[in-house]
Amino acid sequence: MIIFAILVNIRSFIVLNQLKQKRAEIIEDTEAINQSIENFVTSIEKENDELYRELVNYIKMKENKLDERIRILEEKQDKPVKSIPISVRKPVTQDDEQTIQKSSPSDEQDNEKISKLSKQGFSPKQIAKVLQKDHGEVELIINMLKKKKSYHN
Repeated sequence: MIIFAILVNIRSFIVLNQLKQKRAEIIEDTEAINQSIENFVTSIEKENDELYRELVNYIKMKENKLDERIRILEEKQDKPVKSIPISVRKPVTQDDEQTIQKSSPSDEQDNEKISKLSKQGFSPKQIAKVLQKDHGEVELIINMLKKKKSYHN
């Protein structure tokens, strides 16, 4: 009986030892998993930072291109228009009037463009620069379109 008790105690110690080893292995595995998760998060953060930098650079590049385009348009707008002296101008004929009437669809297209840009929040000055039209003409068209709209409502 004493031998049996000694054997049971020895077996208990062995089982306890095995449990301690398993617990240590589980703790090591948990620490390894935590470390791999930390490494993964760190690599994702680095990749995210790099993508953010690339996005910022892309936006800056597009803004620079847009600024350049605006500068070119402003330069075109600021160039003086060559006018023909009155003494050289020919009188308006019926053919000229017909040509002017035929060009009205393009005026309607310009009016539609002006209307769309105005609805998008662009100022008359900006619209005039983009469409290469006179600022006063654009304002007049916008006011006419607003009055036309108010009559229809």
